[in-house]
Amino acid sequence: MKRNVESVEGTADEPTNANFRTVKEALKDKLLPAKLAFFQSVAEDVESFLREFQSEAPLAPFLYGSHVKLLKTLMQRFVKVEVLESTPLQKIDVLKKSGDLYVNLLSAKDIDLGIVTRAALRKCKKVSDLELLRFCQKCRTCLMFVVAKLTEKCLFKYPLTQALTFLNPEQIV
Repeated sequence: MKRNVESVEGTADEPTNANFRTVKEALKDKLLPAKLAFFQSVAEDVESFLREFQSEAPLAPFLYGSHVKLLKTLMQRFVKVEVLESTPLQKIDVLKKSGDLYVNLLSAKDIDLGIVTRAALRKCKKVSDLELLRFCQKCRTCLMFVVAKLTEKCLFKYPLTQALTFLNPEQIV
């Protein structure tokens, strides 16, 4: 992307649309590699769930368990351990606040960004502690809203989804 932007920048072929300007500005961000690595790690977690159910096969008995597994995987990255252990996943409110603090969440510096994101952060040059903290806060906010949306649209609301797990061969035994 960087080479493409540099090759057309300042020439008559330079695009004038908003998408090009957005990419051009994003390339100036010194935390861009870390941001992309973080989004990739979240996307990989969600993509495995989506790929599993992109099939003609009757997978309804596995849907509830996979959805719980996806939520738990994402929540383990930023929700306090004691909250995860003591509260059913569907009852955890990741947006709950007390004053300026999120009640059920780890502090921004303690969230699990992932190995690849941490490696990308180490390669970023001249990143202050404040910029690093803001980046972690943005990552936590991203995870919060992904989990909130998955919970809002979740399968917990439909008793049939959980009831169908009785057809899951792993549960039959």
